[in-house]
Amino acid sequence: MSYRLPLVALSVVIAIVAGTASLWIGTWVRSIAATVGAAIVMGIAVTGMHYTGMAALQVKGGLMPTMGVNGVAAASGVSGATAATFLIPLLLVISLATFLLTLSISMTPSEDEIRADAEMLRRLNYLEQRGTPNPEG
Repeated sequence: MSYRLPLVALSVVIAIVAGTASLWIGTWVRSIAATVGAAIVMGIAVTGMHYTGMAALQVKGGLMPTMGVNGVAAASGVSGATAATFLIPLLLVISLATFLLTLSISMTPSEDEIRADAEMLRRLNYLEQRGTPNPEG
């Protein structure tokens, strides 16, 4: 296996540019159209990067080593991790990170809540500056 470096570099550039563009579009949270646009640009980023990276890979034919019972080359004595020892911790970490990010985003105040808080503070400051009369006289 070998890689064509210009296509690998192009794959990285596509990932960075299109990914950044989709995140930038995603900051326009005022409409569904912006969200759909960001999703489309992110889809282009992922597929563009993937297929460009795959086009960079060159595979040449040759003899394959004999595979052992666990999918490890028997003749070479090479050992390695199984799919489960790699994927299960990875999926747990990704799931935990996704949960924590979703939790933090859901706890963040919306624009309307921030605006309402600012209005309340403005009114409280107005009342303090004006001086509230004492009801007891």
